Amino acid sequence: MNKKLVGSHLTRAMLDRGDEQIWCAVDDDSDERAISDQIDNDFTARIMSFQDGKFFCTGGMPWLFAVPIKISLITQEEVDLAEATSYIDMKPPNWGYQTINT
Repeated sequence: MNKKLVGSHLTRAMLDRGDEQIWCAVDDDSDERAISDQIDNDFTARIMSFQDGKFFCTGGMPWLFAVPIKISLITQEEVDLAEATSYIDMKPPNWGYQTINT
């Protein structure tokens, strides 16, 4: 029987290995709730440690469940906007955030 680590168990193993700042979907009810309904539960956090049965994020908040997730930029091709070149020279609104140059 070959068991694979998933969910919060995988996060704990990654932390034990020495990984730092693991992006996770977090919740205090279950792994399933952390990842299943991002409309009502839109919490993600960078998990730094596991102590006393809780995961701790960079903001210091404790969480009971932390499921590692991937965060990556979406490309123009992935959303089928290959012909939408009129936005290339458009300046982004100035909301006080830095823009990402890719």
